Amino acid sequence: MDFIDETEGDLRALIEADFGTLHNELSREVVLNWMHYRARLIPPRRRCVALSAEVEAARVSFPAIDHIKKAMALGEDLSPWLSNRIRKRRSDPKADLMFNDWQISHFHLGVFERADKVRRGRMLLFAHITADDATFLDVQPHRAWSTQRLLEILKTTSPHTMPDVGMLAGHSPGFSDEELGNLRRVGLTTPVKIGDKMYFPPGLGVSSSCHATRLVLKVNELERSIRDLARRLKENDLPSANKLEMLVLGRPIRIGLRLRFDGCLVICEKSRALDLIIFAPFA
Repeated sequence: MDFIDETEGDLRALIEADFGTLHNELSREVVLNWMHYRARLIPPRRRCVALSAEVEAARVSFPAIDHIKKAMALGEDLSPWLSNRIRKRRSDPKADLMFNDWQISHFHLGVFERADKVRRGRMLLFAHITADDATFLDVQPHRAWSTQRLLEILKTTSPHTMPDVGMLAGHSPGFSDEELGNLRRVGLTTPVKIGDKMYFPPGLGVSSSCHATRLVLKVNELERSIRDLARRLKENDLPSANKLEMLVLGRPIRIGLRLRFDGCLVICEKSRALDLIIFAPFA
């Protein structure tokens, strides 16, 4: 099949809508930085929410916890409770290294000072967030970015996020919270000691560039999928249903990219509004 590949132009347009005009070519690093920004925003999706015993005990003191839980469960906008650094450091992949390493986000717990922002305070709600689930871990002060106790709570509250495949720790003392933070800042992923075992972070840790490994894999998947689709189109090797839909009406085949409101990138046929590949949401 003859086709027009508009994926790079569409991806550039999506990134420029968030980062502003790009004056150089669309590099892999820019795409990766954008994916980090989109994931840190926590796309609005309905999620199953689990509360740790520590968070349950804090609900009376921090009413915002119930508001965040409700918004999370209903798939509403979470940006009022998120850190200002998400907006101020959009293109900086290191804006939240805890998120990169452990897939743990943090939320402010103040009252609304305007419709789209709550008042900032000393205490934060830390939560492990995936595309479909959220585990509220604990309320801790700022700077608790490498507190291993949070992963212990995650293991207890939502065991499926850290399957019991940890290596026996033996006599290893593990690392201190400060040591883990220092290693993270130079792009080293390190196991965490929980009980008598060592576990790697649930978010797959960081790469040597400090990017989230799980998002590096997502860029790889996007690049591979675009290449594979182009090959299949050239070889007329699409599934019959897609092939028939794209051949009707005699219009040119235009392959592009769009971003759904729920954080899913989609490779689509633009002339016919036909979704070909839907990727898992940013998380």
